Amino acid sequence: MNKKSIDWLCKELPVLVEKGVISVGSAENIRKHYDEVSSKGGKSTAFIVCSILGSLLIGLGIILILAHNWKDMSRFMRTVLSFLPLIISQLIAAWVLTKKNSSIAWREGIAVFLMIAIGSSIAMIGQTYHMPGDLENFLFTWMLLSIPIVYVLGAGIPLVLYLWGITSWAGYAQSAGGHAVFFWALFALALPYFIKCLRKDKFSNRSVLLGWAFALCLCIATGITLEKVLPGFWIVVYTGLFSVFYLMDKVYFSEETSAGARPFGSVGAIGIFLTSFFLTYKWPWERIGWEHYRAAGKFHESVAFVDYALAAVLSGFSVFLLFKMLKRERGQL
Repeated sequence: MNKKSIDWLCKELPVLVEKGVISVGSAENIRKHYDEVSSKGGKSTAFIVCSILGSLLIGLGIILILAHNWKDMSRFMRTVLSFLPLIISQLIAAWVLTKKNSSIAWREGIAVFLMIAIGSSIAMIGQTYHMPGDLENFLFTWMLLSIPIVYVLGAGIPLVLYLWGITSWAGYAQSAGGHAVFFWALFALALPYFIKCLRKDKFSNRSVLLGWAFALCLCIATGITLEKVLPGFWIVVYTGLFSVFYLMDKVYFSEETSAGARPFGSVGAIGIFLTSFFLTYKWPWERIGWEHYRAAGKFHESVAFVDYALAAVLSGFSVFLLFKMLKRERGQL
């Protein structure tokens, strides 16, 4: 039971006692029981945070030690040490799945360590054998190999790192003169786990954290992935995105009163306000429309269909959510 439900139950206990549904002693026993549950929940959260930070520090510490002594090692030794953290982390992950699968702290900690091990192994093998590649290919490969960790270990923090990674990849791909249309395929790989968390408990710490990660990721990545062949089209896309966020919050997350526990509503409201504020200036309206269509240089007309598809999907989904919200409000009258 989440904290909100426990607080509601504790507030209802005096009413139940007054109506004679339960005795005073039973009410006290129920209150004590859930006080212990809340206390254990707080300790569990602290343990999970320490586990994640510990895994990050251990993983990065190993990388620093290897980097410091890298020049003094033979190629064979470099190869062995490149794979060693990956092998050890996989063995620990197998042990966690069989012996400690019920522990969120263990699963989150080893998942983070395994994700770091994958990235370090790719980088060290590439450096040892002088394999051609750049940061764009490295991030793409690393993230693609890391996403199974989320589903196998049922861990949320690696998904946050994954969203950061694919957003960084998209930014680098665009800045290098390419396009980031495959971002949406990578993003789709993360959705099933997030939906699963929301269905289990949409106001749990994990669901709220992932909600913030998804909302911020979409805010940044949408602007990066737009090909911008049609100047000013970003206005349509971003107003659609923020409208979807805001309406989705009203339809699916309105039970919670805290803004921090409603990431889509918070980001949507702030986004709508900022977009409206920027549109009061002249510069967003200058040189926009088909008269200024761009299809040369760094603009890729062949993948501009993603911009139009994104605008259509966001507009259609926002209209659907609006009707659903109005229908819900009419039902409450």
